[in-house]
Amino acid sequence: MAYRSARLNLTSQGITSPRSWVYDDTGATVAEGVANGFFTDAGDKGAEVGDFLDFRDNNTGIRVTGRFTVIQDTGATQGTFVQDTQ
Repeated sequence: MAYRSARLNLTSQGITSPRSWVYDDTGATVAEGVANGFFTDAGDKGAEVGDFLDFRDNNTGIRVTGRFTVIQDTGATQGTFVQDTQ
């Protein structure tokens, strides 16, 4: 399933700490979410490298956390997420 921009939302922002984001969707899977550049407008929304992400697949009930590891602008701003392995 494709990324849906409206489903990526900022949940908290500190002055010196990383921001926290949530992406919840009924179609996108964790495997799709960790694909390079899945979050096509993450930088436009204000995400930065090191920001936390709570990824929720509402279809399967799977929820993982991790961080944005890449935010780049290659003509289309993209964000890459790596899930925690703990």
